[in-house]
Amino acid sequence: MHATKPAGITALDVAGDGNVVVSGGADKAVQVYDLEAKKVLGTLKGHTKAVTDVAFIEKEGQDTLAVSASADKTVRIWGETDGKWAAKTKFDNHKSDIVGLAVHPSKAFVSAASADSTWSLYDISEGKEVYTYQPIAGDEGSFAYSSFGGHPDGILHGCGTKAGTVRVWDARDPSSLAASLESHSSPITSLSFSENGYYLATASKTDPTVNVIDLRKLAVFKSWQLPTDNVVSEVRFDTSAQFLSVAGTDLRVYQNKTFDELLKFDDNAGELSGARFGKLGSEIVVGGMDRTLRVLGKGQ
Repeated sequence: MHATKPAGITALDVAGDGNVVVSGGADKAVQVYDLEAKKVLGTLKGHTKAVTDVAFIEKEGQDTLAVSASADKTVRIWGETDGKWAAKTKFDNHKSDIVGLAVHPSKAFVSAASADSTWSLYDISEGKEVYTYQPIAGDEGSFAYSSFGGHPDGILHGCGTKAGTVRVWDARDPSSLAASLESHSSPITSLSFSENGYYLATASKTDPTVNVIDLRKLAVFKSWQLPTDNVVSEVRFDTSAQFLSVAGTDLRVYQNKTFDELLKFDDNAGELSGARFGKLGSEIVVGGMDRTLRVLGKGQ
């Protein structure tokens, strides 16, 4: 997948049926790939720097959309019509890299956070910015964002900072933070809310520690160390609320709630950038900097 220079799948997402993957690359492109047919459905060009995040937007009765974020400071929406993919909308109101995306549960909105210390909410059908959330005056600490995620309630949003704190926002209130959570002493490069809304997992590329915060107590309640030479690119709860995946030097899958390790996969030639569970958790699609998509399942 993607070009050889610069090489690497930097982000991915899997459609609800588990058969189609959207990926972003270090080569600035977005690709849509059919796993069953084993063919690229579209190579979408427009970004001028590496893609940092991608996601599908699927709403019953409507054409499938994909959204991508990039270090070129833009968010782009792509659409499928009669099997062909093309550009739909571009948002360019930020002043630095876009570090993460969150699709609202209604599929009517998408949010994005930037290293410029702001995050924005966009209306998908209108193709316009709804609001941009600025740093809170008087609040101590950094708002320079390095990761981003949305809570399943569609209201709370978590912004991981370069200082290792998670800034939690209530989208209805731009004047104050819902919470400020200490998690790492280095930039938070990935965060993920659990499907039941109780937990928030965080990770940093310069710290081989995974932390899970209990949002009801606003404190880390589970933490574990990976091998000291491990790099963590992404932590991700699956939508069935069964698993937490940790991708980076290798892929590790943990049981939700107990966080016992269930699986380790290290048959990769480059750093793994992300993983998505498909088909009710029976498959895992993994992307990596070796340009390879892998589908893991029973017996593999």
